[in-house]
Amino acid sequence: MKLLIILILTEPIFNMSNSQVSSNSNEIFKLTKKANDFSLNGHINKDANQIISVYSENTILLPPGEKEPIKGLEAIKKFYLKGFEYGSSLKITTENISYTVINNSHANEVGKYYIVYQPENSNKQIELNGYMLITWKKNSKGEWKIEYDMWH
Repeated sequence: MKLLIILILTEPIFNMSNSQVSSNSNEIFKLTKKANDFSLNGHINKDANQIISVYSENTILLPPGEKEPIKGLEAIKKFYLKGFEYGSSLKITTENISYTVINNSHANEVGKYYIVYQPENSNKQIELNGYMLITWKKNSKGEWKIEYDMWH
């Protein structure tokens, strides 16, 4: 049974030609990177609407320390607005470790993040770093949106 599930999940990967993957992967990477950079600027600007503009209606957010996944745009927006109460990010950088396109409709991004954070009413900066996993999905309008966002 496990083998059957694995074959069903990986079948789209094996059916893509190498030329299709390489030419489309670069274009898809550029589109998702542009969306991700726009969202990261929303963190710096404390603009929750800008952040969630790259999320799909059904996004599931899996941040560290939360007891339950955060589902849907309104809940995700509230999560970020609450976070803004603690201060602002001075700098956010990310570095990709792996980027995989599946069937020209999904992409998985694995990377590292580094954040320099300034808490409200404090002169001390906090540095956060770790790993992230983002799953992108192309919607019916042809836009690439985040379906799953996890970091630790």
